[in-house]
Amino acid sequence: MDNNYLYFLLGELDLDNLHYTNGRKYSAWGAYGQSKLANLLFTKGLHARLVSEPENMISALAVHPGVIRQKF
Repeated sequence: MDNNYLYFLLGELDLDNLHYTNGRKYSAWGAYGQSKLANLLFTKGLHARLVSEPENMISALAVHPGVIRQKF
């Protein structure tokens, strides 16, 4: 599961009104969720393009670094 999933629930991607100019009320959490949703959609599209290439060894992933277990 992509941990950004939790944040995109806060956003609604309105491609015709990304800057909240057409009567859409601005919300900091809504804008944050919109940006996370845009990141997820970009990563999903990039991943689909990368894996469609034969013999490609590259993947695209989107994760929230604050939730990932790390060993340093």
